[in-house]
Amino acid sequence: MDSRLGELRASQSMGEGTSGGFMVPTQFRPELFQVQPQDAIFRPRATVIPADASYPDAEITMPVLNHGATENIYGGIVVEKCKEGGTKNATDFQLKEFSLTPHEVAGYIVATDKLLRNWPGSSATIGNLMRKAIIGWEDTQFYNGNGVAGPHGLINSGAVINYARATASTIAIADIQGMVTRFTGGPNGVWIGSPTIKTQLMTLTDGTNYVWATGGNVAGPTPPSLYGYPIMYTQRAPALGSTGDLALVDPSYYVIKDGSGPYVTASEHVYFTSNKTVIKIFWNVDGDSWLDEPIPLEGSTSNTVSPFIILE
Repeated sequence: MDSRLGELRASQSMGEGTSGGFMVPTQFRPELFQVQPQDAIFRPRATVIPADASYPDAEITMPVLNHGATENIYGGIVVEKCKEGGTKNATDFQLKEFSLTPHEVAGYIVATDKLLRNWPGSSATIGNLMRKAIIGWEDTQFYNGNGVAGPHGLINSGAVINYARATASTIAIADIQGMVTRFTGGPNGVWIGSPTIKTQLMTLTDGTNYVWATGGNVAGPTPPSLYGYPIMYTQRAPALGSTGDLALVDPSYYVIKDGSGPYVTASEHVYFTSNKTVIKIFWNVDGDSWLDEPIPLEGSTSNTVSPFIILE
Protein backbone atom coordinates (compact mmCIF):
# COMPACT_ATOMS: atom_id res chain seq x y z
CA MET A 1 0.00 0.00 0.00
CA ASP A 2 1.24 3.44 -0.87
CA SER A 3 2.41 5.10 2.38
CA ARG A 4 1.24 8.43 1.06
CA LEU A 5 -2.37 7.19 1.06
CA GLY A 6 -2.12 6.45 4.79
CA GLU A 7 -0.83 9.96 5.40
CA LEU A 8 -3.70 11.43 3.39
CA ARG A 9 -6.32 9.52 5.35
CA ALA A 10 -4.81 10.48 8.66
CA SER A 11 -5.03 14.15 7.81
CA GLN A 12 -8.80 14.17 7.36
CA SER A 13 -10.55 15.80 10.34
CA MET A 14 -14.15 16.64 11.31
CA GLY A 15 -12.81 19.67 13.13
CA GLU A 16 -11.30 21.10 9.96
CA GLY A 17 -13.73 22.02 7.22
CA THR A 18 -11.18 21.93 4.41
CA SER A 19 -9.84 18.62 5.71
CA GLY A 20 -13.11 16.80 5.45
CA GLY A 21 -15.32 18.47 8.05
CA PHE A 22 -17.50 19.93 5.31
CA MET A 23 -18.45 16.39 4.31
CA VAL A 24 -20.04 15.67 7.71
CA PRO A 25 -23.64 16.96 7.75
CA THR A 26 -24.67 19.22 10.61
CA GLN A 27 -27.23 17.57 12.84
CA PHE A 28 -30.23 19.49 14.23
CA ARG A 29 -31.98 18.64 17.48
CA PRO A 30 -35.63 19.75 17.15
CA GLU A 31 -36.34 20.02 20.88
CA LEU A 32 -36.32 23.64 21.96
CA PHE A 33 -34.57 24.29 25.26
CA GLN A 34 -36.50 26.88 27.21
CA VAL A 35 -37.55 27.98 30.66
CA GLN A 36 -41.24 27.14 31.02
CA PRO A 37 -43.33 30.23 31.82
CA GLN A 38 -45.86 30.08 34.61
CA ASP A 39 -49.41 28.94 34.02
CA ALA A 40 -52.28 31.41 34.21
CA ILE A 41 -53.67 32.26 37.64
CA PHE A 42 -56.63 34.49 36.81
CA ARG A 43 -58.30 33.09 33.69
CA PRO A 44 -58.99 29.62 35.20
CA ARG A 45 -60.53 31.25 38.30
CA ALA A 46 -62.27 34.34 36.94
CA THR A 47 -65.75 34.67 35.45
CA VAL A 48 -65.19 34.32 31.70
CA ILE A 49 -67.73 35.44 29.11
CA PRO A 50 -67.00 33.80 25.76
CA ALA A 51 -67.06 35.60 22.43
CA ASP A 52 -70.46 35.94 20.79
CA ALA A 53 -70.76 33.97 17.56
CA SER A 54 -72.26 36.88 15.61
CA TYR A 55 -70.53 39.89 17.16
CA PRO A 56 -67.40 38.54 18.92
CA ASP A 57 -65.70 41.91 19.51
CA ALA A 58 -68.76 43.97 20.41
CA GLU A 59 -69.10 45.74 23.75
CA ILE A 60 -71.19 43.87 26.29
CA THR A 61 -73.23 45.57 29.01
CA MET A 62 -74.56 43.75 32.06
CA PRO A 63 -76.70 44.81 35.03
CA VAL A 64 -75.11 44.53 38.45
CA LEU A 65 -76.61 45.08 41.87
CA ASN A 66 -75.43 48.21 43.64
CA HIS A 67 -73.73 47.07 46.85
CA GLY A 68 -72.11 50.42 47.56
CA ALA A 69 -72.13 52.59 50.65
CA THR A 70 -75.29 54.40 49.52
CA GLU A 71 -77.22 51.12 49.41
CA ASN A 72 -76.74 47.83 51.25
CA ILE A 73 -75.84 44.21 50.59
CA TYR A 74 -79.33 43.76 49.07
CA GLY A 75 -78.91 46.64 46.65
CA GLY A 76 -81.12 48.98 48.71
CA ILE A 77 -84.01 46.69 49.60
CA VAL A 78 -85.18 47.34 53.19
CA VAL A 79 -87.82 45.36 55.06
CA GLU A 80 -89.39 46.43 58.36
CA LYS A 81 -91.90 45.05 60.76
CA CYS A 82 -95.40 46.48 60.53
CA LYS A 83 -98.81 46.09 62.11
CA GLU A 84 -101.37 43.70 60.76
CA GLY A 85 -103.28 45.47 58.04
CA GLY A 86 -100.88 48.43 58.27
CA THR A 87 -99.13 50.12 55.37
CA LYS A 88 -96.19 48.10 54.17
CA ASN A 89 -92.73 49.58 53.82
CA ALA A 90 -92.00 50.84 50.32
CA THR A 91 -88.63 49.65 49.09
CA ASP A 92 -86.62 49.28 45.92
CA PHE A 93 -83.27 48.07 44.72
CA GLN A 94 -80.66 49.86 42.64
CA LEU A 95 -78.91 48.51 39.57
CA LYS A 96 -75.83 49.73 37.75
CA GLU A 97 -74.45 48.94 34.32
CA PHE A 98 -71.13 47.19 33.84
CA SER A 99 -69.54 47.15 30.38
CA LEU A 100 -66.56 45.44 28.78
CA THR A 101 -65.18 45.92 25.27
CA PRO A 102 -62.69 43.39 23.88
CA HIS A 103 -59.57 45.23 22.67
CA GLU A 104 -57.15 43.87 20.08
CA VAL A 105 -53.79 42.61 21.27
CA ALA A 106 -51.10 41.40 18.88
CA GLY A 107 -47.48 40.44 18.40
CA TYR A 108 -45.32 39.02 15.63
CA ILE A 109 -41.93 37.49 14.89
CA VAL A 110 -39.88 37.20 11.71
CA ALA A 111 -38.33 33.84 10.77
CA THR A 112 -36.15 32.97 7.78
CA ASP A 113 -37.70 30.71 5.18
CA LYS A 114 -34.64 28.47 5.49
CA LEU A 115 -35.36 27.85 9.16
CA LEU A 116 -39.00 27.06 8.43
CA ARG A 117 -38.03 24.64 5.64
CA ASN A 118 -35.43 22.77 7.67
CA TRP A 119 -37.26 22.60 11.00
CA PRO A 120 -40.49 20.67 10.46
CA GLY A 121 -41.80 21.56 13.91
CA SER A 122 -40.93 25.24 13.75
CA SER A 123 -44.43 26.51 12.99
CA ALA A 124 -45.97 24.55 15.86
CA THR A 125 -43.20 25.63 18.24
CA ILE A 126 -43.53 29.30 17.32
CA GLY A 127 -47.31 29.17 17.66
CA ASN A 128 -46.99 27.48 21.04
CA LEU A 129 -44.56 30.12 22.30
CA MET A 130 -46.90 32.87 21.14
CA ARG A 131 -49.80 31.33 23.02
CA LYS A 132 -47.68 31.15 26.16
CA ALA A 133 -46.87 34.82 25.68
CA ILE A 134 -50.65 35.45 25.63
CA ILE A 135 -50.97 33.74 29.02
CA GLY A 136 -48.22 35.90 30.49
CA TRP A 137 -49.57 39.15 29.07
CA GLU A 138 -53.14 38.42 30.17
CA ASP A 139 -52.18 37.35 33.68
CA THR A 140 -50.18 40.55 34.15
CA GLN A 141 -52.97 42.75 32.82
CA PHE A 142 -55.73 41.03 34.80
CA TYR A 143 -53.69 41.67 37.95
CA ASN A 144 -52.35 45.21 37.46
CA GLY A 145 -53.43 46.55 34.06
CA ASN A 146 -54.26 50.27 33.86
CA GLY A 147 -57.45 49.82 31.81
CA VAL A 148 -56.24 51.94 28.88
CA ALA A 149 -57.38 50.11 25.72
CA GLY A 150 -57.14 46.86 27.65
CA PRO A 151 -58.00 45.06 30.89
CA HIS A 152 -58.39 47.01 34.11
CA GLY A 153 -56.28 45.12 36.63
CA LEU A 154 -57.72 43.68 39.79
CA ILE A 155 -55.42 45.63 42.12
CA ASN A 156 -56.59 48.87 40.49
CA SER A 157 -60.28 48.13 41.06
CA GLY A 158 -62.38 50.62 42.98
CA ALA A 159 -63.47 47.70 45.18
CA VAL A 160 -59.94 47.09 46.45
CA ILE A 161 -59.13 47.55 50.12
CA ASN A 162 -55.50 48.60 50.39
CA TYR A 163 -54.26 47.27 53.70
CA ALA A 164 -51.39 49.34 55.12
CA ARG A 165 -48.50 47.13 56.19
CA ALA A 166 -47.01 47.70 59.61
CA THR A 167 -43.40 48.05 58.45
CA ALA A 168 -42.06 49.00 55.04
CA SER A 169 -40.75 46.12 52.89
CA THR A 170 -41.85 43.64 55.55
CA ILE A 171 -44.74 41.20 55.85
CA ALA A 172 -45.78 40.67 59.46
CA ILE A 173 -48.22 38.18 60.92
CA ALA A 174 -50.43 41.14 61.88
CA ASP A 175 -50.59 42.18 58.20
CA ILE A 176 -51.86 38.76 57.18
CA GLN A 177 -54.38 38.61 60.00
CA GLY A 178 -55.65 42.09 59.14
CA MET A 179 -56.07 41.17 55.47
CA VAL A 180 -58.06 38.04 56.35
CA THR A 181 -60.31 40.11 58.61
CA ARG A 182 -61.23 42.47 55.76
CA PHE A 183 -61.69 39.70 53.19
CA THR A 184 -65.10 38.57 52.00
CA GLY A 185 -64.84 35.74 49.55
CA GLY A 186 -65.94 32.18 49.12
CA PRO A 187 -64.03 28.98 48.45
CA ASN A 188 -62.38 30.65 45.46
CA GLY A 189 -60.23 32.82 47.74
CA VAL A 190 -56.50 32.64 47.03
CA TRP A 191 -53.35 34.47 48.08
CA ILE A 192 -51.24 35.83 45.25
CA GLY A 193 -47.66 36.71 46.04
CA SER A 194 -44.35 37.55 44.45
CA PRO A 195 -41.57 34.97 44.85
CA THR A 196 -39.61 37.77 46.54
CA ILE A 197 -41.82 37.49 49.65
CA LYS A 198 -41.02 33.83 50.38
CA THR A 199 -38.31 34.64 52.91
CA GLN A 200 -40.73 36.89 54.77
CA LEU A 201 -43.32 34.11 55.01
CA MET A 202 -40.88 31.39 56.01
CA THR A 203 -39.50 33.52 58.84
CA LEU A 204 -42.82 34.73 60.23
CA THR A 205 -43.03 34.28 63.99
CA ASP A 206 -45.70 34.67 66.63
CA GLY A 207 -43.14 36.48 68.72
CA THR A 208 -41.45 33.31 69.91
CA ASN A 209 -41.91 30.50 67.39
CA TYR A 210 -41.91 30.28 63.66
CA VAL A 211 -45.44 30.11 62.30
CA TRP A 212 -44.50 27.34 59.88
CA ALA A 213 -42.11 24.73 61.18
CA THR A 214 -40.98 21.19 60.53
CA GLY A 215 -40.38 20.63 64.21
CA GLY A 216 -39.18 22.61 67.17
CA ASN A 217 -38.13 26.07 66.14
CA VAL A 218 -36.79 25.17 62.70
CA ALA A 219 -38.37 26.98 59.77
CA GLY A 220 -40.08 24.68 57.31
CA PRO A 221 -40.71 25.06 53.58
CA THR A 222 -42.67 27.88 52.07
CA PRO A 223 -46.26 27.37 53.28
CA PRO A 224 -48.81 26.10 50.73
CA SER A 225 -51.56 28.08 52.44
CA LEU A 226 -52.15 31.03 54.75
CA TYR A 227 -55.09 30.91 57.15
CA GLY A 228 -56.80 28.28 55.05
CA TYR A 229 -56.40 29.98 51.67
CA PRO A 230 -53.94 28.50 49.16
CA ILE A 231 -51.04 30.72 48.15
CA MET A 232 -49.79 31.01 44.60
CA TYR A 233 -46.52 32.69 43.72
CA THR A 234 -46.29 34.55 40.44
CA GLN A 235 -43.31 36.24 38.86
CA ARG A 236 -45.74 38.79 37.42
CA ALA A 237 -46.54 40.34 40.81
CA PRO A 238 -44.66 43.44 42.07
CA ALA A 239 -41.58 42.85 44.22
CA LEU A 240 -41.45 42.83 48.02
CA GLY A 241 -42.26 46.23 49.47
CA SER A 242 -44.45 47.30 46.53
CA THR A 243 -48.22 47.52 46.56
CA GLY A 244 -49.52 44.13 45.44
CA ASP A 245 -46.53 42.01 46.47
CA LEU A 246 -49.15 40.06 48.44
CA ALA A 247 -52.90 39.99 47.84
CA LEU A 248 -55.87 37.98 49.08
CA VAL A 249 -58.47 37.85 46.34
CA ASP A 250 -61.48 35.98 45.03
CA PRO A 251 -60.95 35.99 41.23
CA SER A 252 -64.56 34.95 40.58
CA TYR A 253 -65.49 38.62 41.16
CA TYR A 254 -63.31 39.52 38.17
CA VAL A 255 -64.93 39.30 34.72
CA ILE A 256 -63.05 38.49 31.52
CA LYS A 257 -64.74 39.20 28.19
CA ASP A 258 -63.25 37.28 25.30
CA GLY A 259 -63.47 38.52 21.75
CA SER A 260 -62.34 36.84 18.56
CA GLY A 261 -59.12 34.86 18.42
CA PRO A 262 -56.48 34.02 19.12
CA TYR A 263 -55.38 33.70 15.51
CA VAL A 264 -51.92 32.71 14.31
CA THR A 265 -51.22 33.56 10.67
CA ALA A 266 -48.13 33.77 8.47
CA SER A 267 -47.18 35.84 5.43
CA GLU A 268 -44.07 35.76 3.24
CA HIS A 269 -44.99 38.96 1.37
CA VAL A 270 -43.68 41.58 3.81
CA TYR A 271 -40.06 40.38 3.51
CA PHE A 272 -40.43 38.56 0.18
CA THR A 273 -37.06 39.70 -1.21
CA SER A 274 -35.30 38.72 2.02
CA ASN A 275 -36.73 35.20 2.12
CA LYS A 276 -38.32 35.78 5.48
CA THR A 277 -41.80 35.06 6.84
CA VAL A 278 -43.80 37.12 9.32
CA ILE A 279 -45.76 35.07 11.84
CA LYS A 280 -48.27 37.04 13.88
CA ILE A 281 -50.75 36.36 16.63
CA PHE A 282 -53.71 38.54 17.58
CA TRP A 283 -56.80 38.28 19.73
CA ASN A 284 -59.32 40.47 21.54
CA VAL A 285 -59.98 40.60 25.27
CA ASP A 286 -61.05 42.85 28.13
CA GLY A 287 -61.40 42.43 31.87
CA ASP A 288 -62.47 44.26 35.02
CA SER A 289 -64.04 43.76 38.43
CA TRP A 290 -67.80 44.23 38.40
CA LEU A 291 -67.63 45.59 41.96
CA ASP A 292 -66.53 49.22 42.06
CA GLU A 293 -66.30 49.82 45.82
CA PRO A 294 -65.89 47.85 49.06
CA ILE A 295 -68.97 46.33 50.70
CA PRO A 296 -70.28 47.76 54.01
CA LEU A 297 -70.99 45.26 56.76
CA GLU A 298 -74.69 44.82 57.47
CA GLY A 299 -74.36 45.37 61.19
CA SER A 300 -71.60 47.98 61.01
CA THR A 301 -71.80 49.98 57.80
CA SER A 302 -68.77 52.10 58.71
CA ASN A 303 -66.64 48.96 58.30
CA THR A 304 -66.12 47.47 54.88
CA VAL A 305 -64.95 44.20 53.40
CA SER A 306 -63.93 43.22 49.89
CA PRO A 307 -63.01 40.23 47.72
CA PHE A 308 -59.81 42.13 46.83
CA ILE A 309 -57.42 42.85 49.71
CA ILE A 310 -54.08 44.27 48.63
CA LEU A 311 -51.09 44.80 50.89
CA GLU A 312 -49.83 48.35 50.42
